[in-house]
Amino acid sequence: MPTQAAQKLVQVRGLAKLAIDHGSWNLLDILPSWTSNLEQTLSSLTLSNCTEVNDAVLRPILADLPALTELNIISCSRFDHNHDLRLLHLTPNLEHLGFTLTDNSCTTDFLPFTLRRLRHLAFDTKCSTMASPLSSLVTIVMGHINSASPALTSFSAKLSDRLAANEFIEALVNEHGLTLRTLVFVGSPVSIDSIALMCRSCPHLERLDISVPIRDLIAFTNALTRSFTLTTLVDLGDISHSVHSNQVSLTTDSAYHLMGHVRQLKKIVSGGRTWTVSPFHAILVSFV
Repeated sequence: MPTQAAQKLVQVRGLAKLAIDHGSWNLLDILPSWTSNLEQTLSSLTLSNCTEVNDAVLRPILADLPALTELNIISCSRFDHNHDLRLLHLTPNLEHLGFTLTDNSCTTDFLPFTLRRLRHLAFDTKCSTMASPLSSLVTIVMGHINSASPALTSFSAKLSDRLAANEFIEALVNEHGLTLRTLVFVGSPVSIDSIALMCRSCPHLERLDISVPIRDLIAFTNALTRSFTLTTLVDLGDISHSVHSNQVSLTTDSAYHLMGHVRQLKKIVSGGRTWTVSPFHAILVSFV
C-alpha cells in the first residue's frame, strides 16, 4: 500500500472491527495512530501474516484499546505466544483470543493478567524442527491462560501433525469441561478414547469439529453417544491423505447411522455435503 494511501486511513473512524492480512510496513507504521482514533468504537482487532508486527507495534495499540473484546494475532512471524503473554495485562476485557504458538520456549517474563471474560480461545502451531516439544509448550501456555480464570465456551486448535491433540485434551476438559460448548481440532487425529472423554466430560457440548475416523465409524459413534447435547458434527477430512489424493468423506448411510444412534445430533457436514434432521425426523441431504 502506498504511504499516502495508508496515511488517509487514519481519518477513517467509527470502526467496530478491523482485520489486516499481509499488512505492509507503512500500513502497520500508521496503525497506532489509526487505532487511537478508534478507542471508543473498536472491539475486534485481527492481524494475520503481518511480518512487521512485534511488541513495539502492538503495545501502544493495545494500551489505547482497553475495551477490546477480541484479539487475533495469527501467523505473524515476529509475534508468537510469548509476545501475547507479555501484552495480555493490557486487555482484561477480552472475550475472544487467537494466537500462534511456535516452538520457542515459553517465557516467564510477563506481568500478571486476568481474563475472566474470556470465552473463546483459538490457536495454531508452527514448528521449525521435526523434534519440536510443542506438546509440553501447549501445556505450559494453557497453564498460564487457565491461571487468568477464563470460563471457556469454545476452544479451537489448528495443530501440526507432530502434535497429537490427545496429549492435552484431558487437561482441557478437566479445566473447562463444564462450560465448553464448541470444540475444534484441525490437523491432528483425535483418538476414540479422547472423543469419548470430551463427550462424557462436557455436559453442554453442542458442536464438534474433527477429522472423523470413517474407517472406525462404529467405535466413533459409540464415543459420541456419551454426549446428550451434541447437535452438530463437522468432519474436517482425512488428514492422512494429501490434498492431491481422493478424500474419504461420510456417506448418506453413515450419516443415517450417526443420527440414529447419537440422540441429539441434528446436523452433519462432511465432504461438501450437509445432512440435517427435519422436525419430522427425516434426514435431508444438501450439496454445497
